[in-house]
Amino acid sequence: MTYEVSYSQLESRIDAEFYQPEYITVMDELRKYPNLENLGALCKTIKSFGAYSLCNLVHYEQSGIHFIRVENLKANEIDLTDVKYISKITHRILHKSKVTEAMVLLSMAGTLGIAATVPSGFMECNSNQDIAKLVISERIDPYYLSTFLNCKYGRNQVLRLATGSTRRHILLYAVSDIIIPVPSMEKQKSVAAKIILANKMQDQARRLYSQTERQFYDILSVDSSKFQSKEVFETVSSDVFDAMRFDAEYHRPSLQRYVLKALKETGFSLKKLAELAEFPRRLTDPRKDPHKKIRYVELANVDPSTGEIRGVSEIAGHEAPSRAKLVLKKGDILVPSLLGSLDNVSLVPDELDGAIGSSGFFVVRSKTLQEGFLFMLFRSRLMKEQLEQKVAGSIMAAASSKDLENLLVPVPSDEQQREISCQITEYFRLRREATHLLEISNHTVEDWIESRQV
Repeated sequence: MTYEVSYSQLESRIDAEFYQPEYITVMDELRKYPNLENLGALCKTIKSFGAYSLCNLVHYEQSGIHFIRVENLKANEIDLTDVKYISKITHRILHKSKVTEAMVLLSMAGTLGIAATVPSGFMECNSNQDIAKLVISERIDPYYLSTFLNCKYGRNQVLRLATGSTRRHILLYAVSDIIIPVPSMEKQKSVAAKIILANKMQDQARRLYSQTERQFYDILSVDSSKFQSKEVFETVSSDVFDAMRFDAEYHRPSLQRYVLKALKETGFSLKKLAELAEFPRRLTDPRKDPHKKIRYVELANVDPSTGEIRGVSEIAGHEAPSRAKLVLKKGDILVPSLLGSLDNVSLVPDELDGAIGSSGFFVVRSKTLQEGFLFMLFRSRLMKEQLEQKVAGSIMAAASSKDLENLLVPVPSDEQQREISCQITEYFRLRREATHLLEISNHTVEDWIESRQV
């Protein structure tokens, strides 16, 4: 990309990244708003972590105080699916990074510029060095502030203020310089009401998914807590040569001692996946129609913690990568082939019918199983452990379509499958409605800025 900047546009930075046209456009539009404040003036305190050497005190525990990382932050959502824990002693020492309700959390590294408000009644928590903790004044609503920071006018400011050539990050003092439009408190509260409702739906969805997952394992009589990997283990040479696999991962004890045993003890018939599902390869080449717009779903669009497909980009055919090959249909299960992405399993929703998917997915379509039950199967450790055992390759370890077809699947009754599937349908409905509320809130704030509404 080539662009030029006039001398009058120069600010305190002289790096080209700071003057990207998108950033300039956003700042020019934002500065037209009649009531602007620097974030520092709207906060009582902006805290991080304290001395960086304090990171040496952080040792993860099996239980204890929740320790929030950037991975747990989403736009106006704190997701504790994969949360880590620290001891109470460490929590007391790291007093600067304690998380309290009504605080706004902002990611300063990793995925930059993600903001969420800590809801009322949130459990005792701490957070890492990559998250800024904003204790705000009464002049601004925390939910409005986090919504603004997540919209294009907030997020692009954070990206613009970031520094670093390899791992970009925003320094704590620069957070104070973010420009905030301040509409009436009535308007702010109207946005806050939508975010609070969305958060409630997200909580409902999380509880429903946890309940469904427990029910799924109960139906199959599987104790998921036994899927524990050991760092050091041994096997006998006969097992190595029988499988003709010489990689240690294949012979992990959790696979040998529990997965097949658990499958056999479900009490249901076991069938190969190929008997229960089909694997359509609806191929296309978007680049043959270079000006036609397509919706492209890649691995990064699947949220591994929720199974949702988010942030799908609409691109012209000539912009499509070579991996954009698969025509998706509603009800397809998307299963990643790469070892490091096996959590990125999703169910294609109605609104993405006809979208184009990456060839990094296997597309699985049920012949006899309920869609929601099949989705839960691939999200379960039973299927992931089987796939992990079969992947081959040292750099880009991946499973083959033959590996997928040979996976063993327990087949409960139609009634049991239907119950799981109905709950998954409701789970996705709650997630979808919550996401819609968050998107409406973002667009509302952007409209206020562009129409100068105070």
